Amino acid sequence: MRRLKHKDVFTLIEKHNLYSVIEDMLTTFMDLDYKKTIALLLDKQPIPSGIVVEKLKSNKLHLYRFLDEYDKKNIKGKYHRELISLYAIFDRENKLLPFLKKSEHYPIQEALNICQKEKYYPEMVYLLGRMGDTKEALELIINELKDMQHAISFCQEHDDQDLWEDLINNCVDKPEFVTFLLQSIGTYVDPTVLVCKIKPDLEVPGLKNSLVKMLNQYNLQVSVQEGCKKILMADYFSLQKKLVRVHQKGFSVYEEVLCGACHRKLIDKGEDHRFYLICFISANKIQAAP
Repeated sequence: MRRLKHKDVFTLIEKHNLYSVIEDMLTTFMDLDYKKTIALLLDKQPIPSGIVVEKLKSNKLHLYRFLDEYDKKNIKGKYHRELISLYAIFDRENKLLPFLKKSEHYPIQEALNICQKEKYYPEMVYLLGRMGDTKEALELIINELKDMQHAISFCQEHDDQDLWEDLINNCVDKPEFVTFLLQSIGTYVDPTVLVCKIKPDLEVPGLKNSLVKMLNQYNLQVSVQEGCKKILMADYFSLQKKLVRVHQKGFSVYEEVLCGACHRKLIDKGEDHRFYLICFISANKIQAAP
């Protein structure tokens, strides 16, 4: 037992193939050096992962350390349900949201319940959006996170006109939010929708400058659309002329040429050794004989 409290015990285990000892004293080994213990468990796999998880349930920190490393080497998402609650406890800031975004192997409602309990709003926004409850997600961004740039990015990502209207309706009574919207949404929605909903007695800071910026953005968008339209129209007429020229252009027909529809020869040699056209078909259906 005295030897087990020394880190050289890991060398002894590997040297004499004593991996069976780990299962009976797993928590002790984790307390002694969890990194070396996890390395042994993952590299040599002396104990099935299910047994390891069961034995470490009483110590969530050790369980978190093991499953975090286990997941890096096993991409099938076997313990993703457990990892959500563990990341929420031990490393929410760095790992929880990225994990929720990359994984497809966890129950979304259960993950949402964990995040709601802890009031993890960014994670809740992502999960609600993934579940299709974009309206509630947007309300969280506005009322809890108070992040207008995030709100606009969220609406842009989901590309839903009703969501833009919800954004405007939720912000129209908040002067500082109205200012931000006036300066930001002109390229995404018709800004007159927002302007018409501003109450006459609402004092909006920097209203004049915001309106000028909004109109400039909107005019720029209209100008870009008109420019694109002119380019498309020019391309249309240019391609139309090219198509007409191709259809009017003559082409050579040889005895070997077949009809693309009936696969008969287009021309055939008569008894007087002259060639006669025996099939009429449009030029774009003619193909060369093999």
